[in-house]
Amino acid sequence: MKGSYLYVVIVLLTIIVLSIFMIILSIRYTIANEIHLPLSVIIWSIVNSILVFMTYYIFKQNIRVVTRWQENEQLRKWIIFLNRPIMSTLLLLVGLGSLWMGAILFWHTLWFVQTCFTILFITCMILWETYSMRDRRWSKCPHCRNDMSRKQIFQKSFIPFREKCDFCNKLIYANPRDNQNKIIIYLFPLCSMSLHTLFDLHLFLVLLFAVGFFTSFYYFVLPYLITFSDKEQGW
Repeated sequence: MKGSYLYVVIVLLTIIVLSIFMIILSIRYTIANEIHLPLSVIIWSIVNSILVFMTYYIFKQNIRVVTRWQENEQLRKWIIFLNRPIMSTLLLLVGLGSLWMGAILFWHTLWFVQTCFTILFITCMILWETYSMRDRRWSKCPHCRNDMSRKQIFQKSFIPFREKCDFCNKLIYANPRDNQNKIIIYLFPLCSMSLHTLFDLHLFLVLLFAVGFFTSFYYFVLPYLITFSDKEQGW
């Protein structure tokens, strides 16, 4: 019953969004002689559309192969619901329609399209990292098998690799390869400064990108990226 209700809501939202989009597009077309959609807005919107398709595709792959999602009963219900071809297609159309509708409404500024780019890029990267760790579990102590908190994983994953479990007080060792991957990913937001130069992205959005990526990585990726063992491992 709940699935049918959500189905009706999403269908109605899709119709409403697409209708508004067509109305706005029609209005813009009729006053095309007075207002022209800047080329920069069109280019950014095309790039964002590509990111929407990429995010959509990676998400579709994730809901099929990420083991921990499949084992979560609440998520599994949403996965079954979203995995229906018509539902995923409608969500894709809503996303694209909202993207272009916003670009048309805020045609006189790049803030909207660049903000969408920042959010979509972060989402795409986090989903890609999730896919690469599709069979991993939440980090545990190799001795007592207690789940570690995000803060504990973050603190214990830095050099030196030898640490003690906060629960059983036994020595644990972070996988050096996982640590190396973590450091590379943490350096990625620092490289976002190049976006300011290459794509003329506003400095505020560059900072938003760095903070958003780091926060998303900390909450959604880190607990599954770092693994610990009871013996020291080589590179």
